[in-house]
Amino acid sequence: MKTLLILTWISLVSARRLSTHLQTSPPIIAIGGLLMTSDAQIESRVSSSDERIKANIQTLDSKESYEQIRNLSVKSYDYTSSYLKHSKRLEAGNIGLLSHEVEKYIPNAVHTLPEKHLYDETHRKLSSFQQFKMLNKDVVFMTMLSALQEEMQKTDDLMRRLEKLEQ
Repeated sequence: MKTLLILTWISLVSARRLSTHLQTSPPIIAIGGLLMTSDAQIESRVSSSDERIKANIQTLDSKESYEQIRNLSVKSYDYTSSYLKHSKRLEAGNIGLLSHEVEKYIPNAVHTLPEKHLYDETHRKLSSFQQFKMLNKDVVFMTMLSALQEEMQKTDDLMRRLEKLEQ
């Protein structure tokens, strides 16, 4: 019972802080101890990576990673006006991947939200989306690293063959 009361008190304090935040910022969602917000300025990023917190550690199949990355198509695109207002981005143009395409080749890099709402700075809802796709760029990056290792192995093999031919 004491634990419940303490957690309730912490929740009320957190709710008050959240309420204050919402008066000056777009809505936020706390997920797994992380804070998601529409505007963030990040100068560096670190992730928990100590092997002691990991289980079922396996090496990626670099040949499979190579094929997955090979199938992706980098796009240039413009964000919609509602997304620009929501994200407070200054430039519409961007270069990147489309989650719907990535999901075909690297399904674990895409997370689907049941719904996503875009708000302006006055908290007015601009747009709503069902089944909104989010891209985990860390998974894509690590898959690219594995694909690069495959390419490096191929290059090393070709260099050895060339050296033998030149002898």
